[in-house]
Amino acid sequence: MKKDTVTRNYLQGLLMAGVAAATMSIPGAAIAQDLAQSVTVVHTGLLNIPNIVAGLFYIGGAALIGAGALKLKAHAEQPVQNPLGHGLGRIGAGAALIALPAFGQWLNNTLAIGSNPATSQTLGTIQ
Repeated sequence: MKKDTVTRNYLQGLLMAGVAAATMSIPGAAIAQDLAQSVTVVHTGLLNIPNIVAGLFYIGGAALIGAGALKLKAHAEQPVQNPLGHGLGRIGAGAALIALPAFGQWLNNTLAIGSNPATSQTLGTIQ
């Protein structure tokens, strides 16, 4: 039970560090005098947030995979008290967290969000 509390506190600390890092990158927006300058400062401050979130997903996924490996070890030592599903569930959730940034990038590229908007064609023009 104590390990779960430590893991929960660790993940909450990582989340709070990510939020703090994201908010510290925008202090210039409060003292900007021109609206265009303010928008530019906010835009450039927000450019690093996807990288921060992806890093948090990677770290969280690695932590979950490690916790799952420990649960599998505990299952091997005492199978009656430690179900196999707990370890496998944590490993699966960790793998999903690690894959989430790549999936998001794939989805962004597929839908052409950003500089190149998606276009549609009529059925007769597709070759």
